[in-house]
Amino acid sequence: MKFRWLLILFLCGLIGSVGLYMYSIMPKPDYSPVLPVTAPLEEQLCSQLPPIDRELCKLPVGEAYHNVPEDMRVGDKQIIQAGIAPKITPDLRREIPGEPTVKRGVKFDPQGVDMQLLVNPDEFKVFKVKGGKQFVTAKIPGEWIWEVTPLKPGKSLIVVQATVDLKVPQLNVSRPITVEVFSDTREVEVNWTYSISEFVSKNWKEVLSLIIGSGSLAGATVWWIGKQEQKKKAKEDLQAKEETTKK
Repeated sequence: MKFRWLLILFLCGLIGSVGLYMYSIMPKPDYSPVLPVTAPLEEQLCSQLPPIDRELCKLPVGEAYHNVPEDMRVGDKQIIQAGIAPKITPDLRREIPGEPTVKRGVKFDPQGVDMQLLVNPDEFKVFKVKGGKQFVTAKIPGEWIWEVTPLKPGKSLIVVQATVDLKVPQLNVSRPITVEVFSDTREVEVNWTYSISEFVSKNWKEVLSLIIGSGSLAGATVWWIGKQEQKKKAKEDLQAKEETTKK
């Protein structure tokens, strides 16, 4: 009797072990939540925002760069370049003069981006070499170039910003969105050679008058009077000598 119960317990244990093994090798159903495949997750999140934020959320994210120099000197022209692309690749970086600084996470519109260089016109003379609204793609990055000449020594603010014209179809409006790519001051050093040449070029009439004008005439007059005094004294000395000889 006792042996029979032991056999039953052994068979039950064996059956249970086989059952656990079979359960462990059976494929399990996937109970993780299934997202709709009709739209990416980011697009779904964007669709829950207000209209303006929704359109801004849809814009792709890229990288912007600039090469604003650290050192500047009055009168020395500098080429400042800025741009934006989905990715600043090593090949693109090698084409940028100077040491470019890259800013990541910049929203842009592939159909049109504009960049501006903002400075005080009394402190810098700026000539736009390449500008305006441009398309931005992986193969055609946006590129803006300015020729900048510092006019005054001291600290000056330089700002580079990117602007996209955000269209909001739901509201039938467009709104410019601006992102600062660079904003900082630069110390402009003194350049005496340039400052003197600029002063002469702006005040050439006054400088010319000092050279051939009243100042020169006054000097010539003093010289002529001195000569006349010398001749008069020499004549008086000669007359005195002749009178002494006669006596």
